[in-house]
Amino acid sequence: MLWSGKSLNEKLLEKIQPQVAIAISPTVNQKTQQQLQQRQIKLYWTGRDGAIQWNRDRGFQTTLETSESDLF
Repeated sequence: MLWSGKSLNEKLLEKIQPQVAIAISPTVNQKTQQQLQQRQIKLYWTGRDGAIQWNRDRGFQTTLETSESDLF
């Protein structure tokens, strides 16, 4: 799922059940971050992770390093 980083409706998450969420934004709504974490949806956002790439052998990769404390 690709989105702006603004608040997401929980019903939308229930309906589409994404495995990965990518926010094209310097920030991500805090409540949405919590909803994604509770649903175990992997979150990437350009403001934190830089460019996000995907390939079939390695899956999603970021261009910037993050620590566990930065994730949520």
